[in-house]
Amino acid sequence: MTKLSRKIEYALMALKYMSQKIPGELTTAKEVSEAFQTPFDATARVMQIMAGKGILKAEQGAAG
Repeated sequence: MTKLSRKIEYALMALKYMSQKIPGELTTAKEVSEAFQTPFDATARVMQIMAGKGILKAEQGAAG
């Protein structure tokens, strides 16, 4: 069996969480980390990388 790195696991968890929301509804890294009980910093960094690669769309500010 192939072992996934933690970054990939966190990325898949984030994508799974966001796929269950209404399209266009914003999701924060804090929401994802609390839902899956993952470290916030690691989750936020992975989501930031996905946004940089164009997988996610990021918004700045309190609502982003």
